[in-house]
Amino acid sequence: MFYQKSSQDILKECESSLEGLYDFQVKKHSAKYGKNELIEKKKDSLLVIFLKQFQDLLVIILIFAASVSGLSHQIESTFVIIAVIVLNALLGTIQTLKSKKFLESLKKLSFPHVKVIRQNQLQEINANDLTIGDLVCIEAGDIISGDGRLLEANHLQVNESHLTGEVESIDKSVEIIKEKTILAKQKNMVFSGSLVNHGTGKYIVCAIGMQTEIGKIASLLDNTKNRKTPLQKNLDTLSGQLSLLILIICFLVLILQLFVARENILDALMMAVALAVAAISEALSSIVTIILSLST
Repeated sequence: MFYQKSSQDILKECESSLEGLYDFQVKKHSAKYGKNELIEKKKDSLLVIFLKQFQDLLVIILIFAASVSGLSHQIESTFVIIAVIVLNALLGTIQTLKSKKFLESLKKLSFPHVKVIRQNQLQEINANDLTIGDLVCIEAGDIISGDGRLLEANHLQVNESHLTGEVESIDKSVEIIKEKTILAKQKNMVFSGSLVNHGTGKYIVCAIGMQTEIGKIASLLDNTKNRKTPLQKNLDTLSGQLSLLILIICFLVLILQLFVARENILDALMMAVALAVAAISEALSSIVTIILSLST
């Protein structure tokens, strides 16, 4: 454990020194440890996002209605239904892509810069270029990038609420902690994503990317199944209830057309299909998506 080791041992283990890393060491460590970034799951392709728009039960009913209309040689009706379904899917796809691009732009804007000592000179680099063995200088207002062992701490206070849940800032020191302890009590360590509230300090980077404490949490989240939000669950329930009600009514209409009005099977089916198309709110998911996007 890094918090149980002396600063000299940490420097030796990380192949660094008080002068910081030299260019050849930066290249070596970057090739060995990779970027200081959290690895994301593979994103859905444009085709997958588009196809997911057809998973809604109401849309499936409309596709069935279009099939019946096509079998009845009602070309105009079939074309209209398919056009509505495709336009609805396109709209949903566009809104999904817009929201993803918006979130990605926010992530880029939030990428912090860090002050490091390299080749015995103070430099400012992007946080994702940080590597094992870098000496990082911090002061009030800075965001910690990479987990590290403190070498200097001058009245340093750091907020680690994203990891510990503690609202109060933690007073940091450089003293070795001999006994094994929990993360919240590792006062000679700083962790990625924490906020420096007071004082100044200097630390050597011991872990980056997915090896940091926040990276371990991200890894656990990646391995869990995505759960639907309460709104998604409510919409699914509403869609199911509407679909069931519409199918029951359409079935009754079909029976009446066949046995009371004595219509042939295709005409009776077309009547039921027309009723289904009229009753189904095919743009329900798109309307909700647009409203939520505008609100955001």
